[in-house]
Amino acid sequence: MLILLKNNVNYAQNKFNLEKYEKHKRKISGFFSFIVFFNANFTFVNSSIIPKRCIYDLKTATIKRVKNNTMKTQNRYRIGKTYISVTNPDDAQKRIEQAALSGQGGYVCVSNMRTVVCANKHNDYLAVMGNAFMCLPDGMPLVWMAKLWGLGNVQRTTGPDLFLSMLGTPENGIRHFLLGDTEETLSALKSRYSQSSIVGIYSPAFCEVDEFDYEDIARKIRASNTDVVWVALRAPKQDFFAARLFEYLPDKVLIGVGAAFRFALGEIKHPNKMVQKMGLTGLIWRKNKLGTLRNTIVRTMYLCKYGIGILWTRLLGRN
Repeated sequence: MLILLKNNVNYAQNKFNLEKYEKHKRKISGFFSFIVFFNANFTFVNSSIIPKRCIYDLKTATIKRVKNNTMKTQNRYRIGKTYISVTNPDDAQKRIEQAALSGQGGYVCVSNMRTVVCANKHNDYLAVMGNAFMCLPDGMPLVWMAKLWGLGNVQRTTGPDLFLSMLGTPENGIRHFLLGDTEETLSALKSRYSQSSIVGIYSPAFCEVDEFDYEDIARKIRASNTDVVWVALRAPKQDFFAARLFEYLPDKVLIGVGAAFRFALGEIKHPNKMVQKMGLTGLIWRKNKLGTLRNTIVRTMYLCKYGIGILWTRLLGRN
């Protein structure tokens, strides 16, 4: 009788343990599914979309770039699948000036949250950013992502500020070529910054990226004997344009700066420092407030997604 009772107790206990095991198994399964989801979205880069000229490390701070059989390294940090340069305004200007004067060449993407989301969605733009000499952290959200990686030396580096800073230091000996916007805007810039070495201007006709005559444009630029080409066509179009044009001008530095020409003329101004620190610059100075607000909300969701991915990757010790 005692043996039978003991067996019943053992059976009930085993059944309880089995149910408890199945319950924990479901939890563990869900947990590992959660890990797999974030690994798929944040940790690994699909090798099929990596540009041939780039070798990505899974660690955050290094991307190696192959050019003319030499290996160049730059410190970068990852947001989703994109890599942003670890830099600040002074460092960015110094590196760009060195590349321009040495004939190293390269194109520079001035990146914000909009372009980062775009690159994470579109492999062709991801390749353009991956091959860039630098991808500057223009938007404050990109600086926040750097903080999550533990990088305290990253500061917001905007296209307009970089443009004005380099034009304002003619003693560096760099010659500038302005490309984009309208003839009136370019002529006004050349007159206002006559002390700077602006050796050429060109306002191309409005067309798709594939419709430009890159050989003819490159011929105009090379004839001016410039060092830096400032491209104002708005991202991501200007980045695709710079990447294509760089094939014809491998010794020049091409920088996509969006509305920088209008900033330099005072037609557009930065909002106050508090608004900039809150990452709301685009919401303030864009005319379509409702559309911009909607896009801001969507990008905030992506920002949270990328931020969680960074924290999870660091928690797993993969940084």
